[in-house]
Amino acid sequence: MKLTLRTNNKEKIKVCRTTEGTIFEIVLVVMLVGIGALTAMMYADAPEVVPTHFGATGEPNGWGSKSSVLIPCLIISIASIFLMVSAYFPHKINIPVEVSTPRQWALVVRLVRVMALEMALLTLPIATSSLLVDHHTSWPEMAIIGLMFITVIVFCVLIHKAR
Repeated sequence: MKLTLRTNNKEKIKVCRTTEGTIFEIVLVVMLVGIGALTAMMYADAPEVVPTHFGATGEPNGWGSKSSVLIPCLIISIASIFLMVSAYFPHKINIPVEVSTPRQWALVVRLVRVMALEMALLTLPIATSSLLVDHHTSWPEMAIIGLMFITVIVFCVLIHKAR
């Protein structure tokens, strides 16, 4: 990963396009297109009223129209694209660890890219848990959210140790 550090009054980091970044971006696009196509297929076969909210036990406790499931999927997809773009502006990323070395900045960029992929992956269980007739559970969403927390913790430790 190519980083250029410039310090004036405010530290600016320039992230150059690399093979790693391009691979992350291609994987994100493929994931979003694939999950979008799968969601469209499930949407066509879904009943008009589907579960839209799940309780702590994983059982549905809120119902709505099948089109209401598309809104969170669209918002999360846009957020994942935003995360991938924000990897090019790491000085704007809020992280709970002091970052000063190029290795730390490279880890911040990688963290944001991994989080973008995990965020995109979150749309799949949201769509399937609501749109598939016999698959009403929320544990896959909780598993991905747990994975996202673990990713942030691991990367923060790595960033802290990379001083």
